[in-house]
Amino acid sequence: MTEQIKNSLDNPTSALASGISSGALSLTVAAGNGSRFPATGTFRVKLTDQFSESLYELVICTARAGDVLTITRAAEGTTARAFNVGDTVDLVLSAAALTAYVAENSGATALADHLADTTDAHDASAISFDPVLQYSLEATDVQNALAEVVLDVGFHPYSARSSNTVLSFPDRGKTIVATAAYTQTFDVTEILLPGWWCIIKNGASDASAILVLDPSGTETINGQLQLSLIPGASVLITCDDGIPGFVTVTFSGVVTPQDLFPDLIAWYDASDTASITASGGAVSQLNDKSGNGNHLTQSVAGSKPTTGTRTIAGLNTLDFDGGDSLNTVTADGQTPVQAYVVCEPDTVAAGSRTMLNWGGANAQWYIDANDPSIYFGVGVISAANQASAATPLLVAGYDRGTSDIVRANGTTATGNAGALTAATAGGLGGVGGVNFFDGKIAEVLVFNKALPTIYDLAVREYLAKKWGVTA
Repeated sequence: MTEQIKNSLDNPTSALASGISSGALSLTVAAGNGSRFPATGTFRVKLTDQFSESLYELVICTARAGDVLTITRAAEGTTARAFNVGDTVDLVLSAAALTAYVAENSGATALADHLADTTDAHDASAISFDPVLQYSLEATDVQNALAEVVLDVGFHPYSARSSNTVLSFPDRGKTIVATAAYTQTFDVTEILLPGWWCIIKNGASDASAILVLDPSGTETINGQLQLSLIPGASVLITCDDGIPGFVTVTFSGVVTPQDLFPDLIAWYDASDTASITASGGAVSQLNDKSGNGNHLTQSVAGSKPTTGTRTIAGLNTLDFDGGDSLNTVTADGQTPVQAYVVCEPDTVAAGSRTMLNWGGANAQWYIDANDPSIYFGVGVISAANQASAATPLLVAGYDRGTSDIVRANGTTATGNAGALTAATAGGLGGVGGVNFFDGKIAEVLVFNKALPTIYDLAVREYLAKKWGVTA
């Protein structure tokens, strides 16, 4: 009987619902997954240990009833072995299967000989094909089949999507390319199992299309409940633990604002406690994560903010008490053009409350609580009535010549903020020993160039998703 060659090219995959011994003559795939495999005919399946791809066995399936496959063990010289629940079950195309198919359908002895030569080595590159020869099997069928012979690692296809389909175990190894903005969700990691992975790319042509990755429930990606990808960005997502039951999905490598957003002057992140130097909770240094060395320090005991006592969205923040500040004297002289601050004021009262100062009095991002409003620059433009006590907010300032912008909680105002100057000093919480901020400061990003719209949106989306504020 002819094997199910074309079904093999679709890469059906599942996992064992229960373990099997080395002598078992049937196996059961995950509930409801049986329909992914041929209903009739003979087909070959590769069983692989979920923790070691070198431990596998080829079996020949002679019948399927629902999720139960009847099998003949140790095909093509592999060794029958025991497998455990969760081990992978892949419908595969092998050189031996192609040999049998060609011999049965075309009588093409020369081609069959070429295929037979590769049965042991499983080397698709050694297979040749003459498209001039006339076989009953079309040349394109064989060429496509040969190109997709992957015995030892499996065939992991490309999948383009314009809307969400929950990523599940069968998506293992796929490359998912999003062609539109949507939220991509994941199955729980107990079902995905350790070693599950896929590549996800935002391939949308619309420059404003953000792809949001949203794991199930409280599971996270690199500690975040969601991650936003701008067009062109791609990540490798892996289940990161060695046993079932873990609660995170993570990147293979950390993706940071520095990776995604160019032209950073400085990046301060209170949620990254490794970037904070403190004694008894009193902060003496906050490191610049941009790589530019613009670290912030405070040596005066009574002027140090505290860490480890207050949060926003469950993440650590620095607490400024209205007399604290962190400053740098190593700013590299670059002129700030764009900056973003996530904060939460405790006090809304008369007077300026400086969150970020970069480059002297001409480059302030601050709350003037008289209104209460968010102000930017010596020329003073404001997003009116956007500040309130005990409410987190995202503030952004944009130097655009005479048409500067301040944004707070998604509300924007434009005007002339005055000429910004090259920075020889900068800091958080106050400027020149006055105008101290009272409240929490969570994260700050400072750029020396005007970001393209899509990067501006990506920065705001990154901060909004992380801190639970309005972009």
